[in-house]
Amino acid sequence: MIFYLILLPESVGESWLEATHGERRDSGGPPDPQVWDAGLVAYVPQFGVPLAEAEATFDAAVDVLVEDGPASAYIWPRDGFRVYFSGPATLADAAERLKKWMMVAEESDRFTVQWGDGPRMEVTSAAGPRIVAEAAEVAEDHSIPAMAAYDRRFEVTFDDLNEALDEINTMIEVTLHLQDLTGGHVQRSWNSEVSPPYVDDPADGS
Repeated sequence: MIFYLILLPESVGESWLEATHGERRDSGGPPDPQVWDAGLVAYVPQFGVPLAEAEATFDAAVDVLVEDGPASAYIWPRDGFRVYFSGPATLADAAERLKKWMMVAEESDRFTVQWGDGPRMEVTSAAGPRIVAEAAEVAEDHSIPAMAAYDRRFEVTFDDLNEALDEINTMIEVTLHLQDLTGGHVQRSWNSEVSPPYVDDPADGS
C-alpha cells in the first residue's frame, strides 16, 4: 500500500480571479502570483482530508499517519524492518542481546545500534491493539495464520536504505539476534517480504 502526500495551493485571501478581475481581464498577460495571497494545504488522498498547516510537510505527514492514522503494517516512518512476536521480550532485552556483538547507545524509549563502521540503526518497541491489527493484516496478506496471534514488535529503521543494503552485515546480524530473542516473523519496508522465525539448522554442525 502506498500513501501519497499532495500539496495544493489554497487561497487564504482574495481568489486569483477576484484579485485580477479588470486589471488583467483584457491584458492577455500571464497571472501575477503577487496579487493574491495563498498558502499550501496538504492532502492524503486515501483519507480524503487535509492535514493541518503544522503537519503539511512530508516528514510531519508521515508522523501523523504512523501515530494517528489507521493501523497498517504498510505505513513506515523510515525504511527498515519489523520483528512481530508475542512473549515477554522487552526493548531492554534486545539492547542487552545486541551489546554482546555491537555498539549500543540507549535512550529512554529506543536505542541505536552499530556494527563496526556500518550504518546506525534505531530500534524501538511497541505493543497493544495497534500492533495486533498490523500483525493480523500481514497474517492475512501473506497467509501466515501464526502472525495473527502477535501483539508486539520491534521496529528497526535507518536513514539510507541503499547504504544498509550495500553493507548488509549489520542488518543481517540485528535481524537474526532479534528473531532468536523473540521467535518472531520479520517484515521489510522496501519489498513487504516476510521471513519466518530463525531456527538453527543442526546440519550446520554448530
